[in-house]
Amino acid sequence: MFLEWLKGTIKEHKLTRGQVAELCECSKSCVDKWLAGETVPKVIYLWKLCNRLYNCPQSESEYLLASKALGGFTCGHMYGPTASQENPSN
Repeated sequence: MFLEWLKGTIKEHKLTRGQVAELCECSKSCVDKWLAGETVPKVIYLWKLCNRLYNCPQSESEYLLASKALGGFTCGHMYGPTASQENPSN
């Protein structure tokens, strides 16, 4: 799940592994491990990547999607107010 998101992001932005490492402020070997599926990034690295690749508020949306992928959630729904919060008269 996360690996697909990461590979898609790299392809979309035409990044090298070295560029990803620079954006995340981590080593290239960390990025290599992420892309090999051996490890996943610390949240701070993920935040740096999303924040530097996307303009706000899209960076927050991408960060949430990537975080959900790290957690194994694949429904694609973003968190938001429930129907009762949107319309308090219900």
